[in-house]
Parts: sequence; C-alpha cells; structure tokens
Amino acid sequence: MKVRDIMTRRVDCCTPETDLGTVACLMWRRDCGAVPVIEPRTKQVVGMVTDRDICIGLGTSGKRPDERRVKEIIGERAYTVGADTDVREAMLTMQRHQVRRLPVTNRQGELEGMLSLNDLILHAENGGPTESHVAIPDLMRTVRTICEHRATALVPDDLPRAEVEVC
Repeated sequence: MKVRDIMTRRVDCCTPETDLGTVACLMWRRDCGAVPVIEPRTKQVVGMVTDRDICIGLGTSGKRPDERRVKEIIGERAYTVGADTDVREAMLTMQRHQVRRLPVTNRQGELEGMLSLNDLILHAENGGPTESHVAIPDLMRTVRTICEHRATALVPDDLPRAEVEVC
C-alpha cells in the first residue's frame, strides 16, 4: 500500500512568519495537533509546528501568541515522505525520527497531504499488510517506538530552569 492511498489530502498550512495565535486557531478549527510550515516563495515544506510547540513556546517566553512567530519555535528539519512511498517505509521514517505525522510532498518538496498515526490506525487490520490495510503488528511497533522516551531531553540552553518539587 502506498502513502497516497491513506494520507489526508486536505491540509492547511502556515508560514514561518505566521503568529502562534493564528496557528492555534487553525488547529482548533481543523481539529488537528500539527500544521506544516511552508516557505512562501518556494512552496516547500520547511517544518512542522505542533500544539505542544505552541504551548511550550508561549509558556516559556512570557509573550502573547500574537508576539511570537512560528519560525521561533519550529525545529531545524522537516521529515517528509512522498506519496508513492510504501506505507511500511513511511512507518519506519516515523519510528526513526519519533514523529506522529509526516507531511507528504512531491518531488519539488511541495505539500500534497499528511500521513498521521490516525491515518494508519484507521486503515489497520489483523494479519499482514494488504492493498487496503496496515498490519496491526507493524502499527504497534511504530506507536511503541514513537512513544519511547528520548535518551536526552531537547532543552535549549537559554530556557529558565524552574524549581520543581518531585512527588
């Protein structure tokens, strides 16, 4: 099965200059937790912004949502997959980078859709992979790998250290 067979085709996006309040409203309206970031000149995917990125980016900055831009909080790299990629290969990419969603791009890097864990789950079936189903053991391996805790936390050096009492 190919990514194009199960991906979500209608995907809203933002640019690096979009403010975080606008992106949060977009996520609320579309009932999603991540939005691809597109470079406006080239139309290429340059990153992903998640609801978690927004919460932590705002919670640690002391700024209002309209005062922070997407470019201030997104990572340096966008992991993408092509529409003709085999779904099992896409799941390996998700595992390797511990991501729940992959923008689907064409050869020029332009957005065509999104492949998420939701898409995989909705196409899961017992047994081996078929033309229209994802094998549940493959799916569970992907989910388990994505959910593993990272060996080192990704904490910027300039982030204020909070006094936390561990219970």
